[in-house]
Amino acid sequence: MKYEKEIDKLYSEIALIKSKQDGNINTLNWILGFLGTLLLGGFIVSVNASNKNESRSKELFDMYKIDKSNNDNRNNELYGMFLDDREKSEQTAIKTTETTIALVNRTLELAVQASERSSKSLQIRLSNILNSIEKESIELIKESKSFDDDRKLTTKRENQNEIHRLGNKIEGLENNLVILDQDGLDNSQVIKLSPYATFIKGIDQYLKEQFDDAIKTWTNLLESDFKCVDQEKLKSLTFYWIGYLHNNRGEFEDGLKNFEEAEKLCTDSRKYELQRMKVETRFFNNEDSTSIANELNDIITEINVDDTLKNKISIKKARLAKVLNTLGNVYYSSYGNTENQELKKTLLNQSKTTFLQVLNIEENENIIDKIAEIESEDKNKLKWDIYGLAESMYHIDEENKKIAIALFEKEVITLAEREYDTREEKRTKVLAKSCQLLCWQRINPNDKEKLENIRAMIEIPLSDLNDSLTIYSQILRRNIEYSEFKNQLKLVINNKI
Repeated sequence: MKYEKEIDKLYSEIALIKSKQDGNINTLNWILGFLGTLLLGGFIVSVNASNKNESRSKELFDMYKIDKSNNDNRNNELYGMFLDDREKSEQTAIKTTETTIALVNRTLELAVQASERSSKSLQIRLSNILNSIEKESIELIKESKSFDDDRKLTTKRENQNEIHRLGNKIEGLENNLVILDQDGLDNSQVIKLSPYATFIKGIDQYLKEQFDDAIKTWTNLLESDFKCVDQEKLKSLTFYWIGYLHNNRGEFEDGLKNFEEAEKLCTDSRKYELQRMKVETRFFNNEDSTSIANELNDIITEINVDDTLKNKISIKKARLAKVLNTLGNVYYSSYGNTENQELKKTLLNQSKTTFLQVLNIEENENIIDKIAEIESEDKNKLKWDIYGLAESMYHIDEENKKIAIALFEKEVITLAEREYDTREEKRTKVLAKSCQLLCWQRINPNDKEKLENIRAMIEIPLSDLNDSLTIYSQILRRNIEYSEFKNQLKLVINNKI
């Protein structure tokens, strides 16, 4: 009994719990039913929506296919139009290009024709100019009598001016020949500088102290195997000038070779001048003076017995004068190279006699008066003979010395000044001024101010002198180096010469 109440109480609690459990189950079932209903509704809605979407998608896809078909057709249509337009454009461009090319070709053809006409016109004009220059060059050489006396071409101011005028015309002509296209022309049609114009071009370069260019110009002329009037004479004249320039540069072996070539081409009495130049070149090169003097005397003998000169008195006299001048210089130079007083006097008297012979003056004549009577133009040609005579006499004795001083003062200084003013070559200007310096030193050796002033004037052309040149020494009568010449000037001023 004790436990029945407790059991009943437990049954009551179990029944209550079961009742609550059943209620919860019912509630859960309701909830599950409700959720199932919702899920079913959602499924139905989803199915309907899916059906609708599928239907819409199919509808859109059908529309897309229709649009795509339409677009493809449109694109095909546009592409076809593009191809048609491109083809038309290409055809138009081709026609335009063909037209342009035709116009360009025609323009080029006209330009070529115009260029050919212009070139032909320039060719004719340049050919005429060249002919004119060649004619003037020939006239200058002939009028200056350069075929008889090579150096005459540059001794007068008017000739120097004419050489430079022609030189400028030649330079202008050559510049235009560079512009003129002569490629492909037959050699006979090519315009090139003619022989005499080429020679004058070299002389112009020589006067401008473009010595390498001058030698190149003359050498090219000789190597060109040219044909012209007096061809052999022009070749000989060209060899002479190359030899002369080599001598001025102290290149005596080369000078000698060119004078020999010049003589081979010479068929008249000019050969004596070329023989003299060869002997003088060897004298400049310090060969034995006695042998040199003997060879010069042999040339004098040949001139005197030359039958072709019997009726050519002036030419014969001119040929003799140059050889005698060189011989007088050799005697005077030899006087300075010996210590034997008797031999010194002999050599000085030989020098004096030789220069008197050039001047056509006898020993017993009044030398000062005879020289004063010489015509101005002839006296200018004989200036170095007058100077050589005065220098020789100055050293012989007091009586001769007085005559020499009078000649220095009355004749030589003026002649040297004229040479300085008329000659263009700086080397010749130095020679003229150094001659004046020696004259004043002989006249008044104590006038230091005068001597220094003249020495300063020598420095003007001397400072501009091409350094490849030697300088002619009036003391040694040969070409010497620049440094030796400067030392000689100092000795003159200090009265040691």
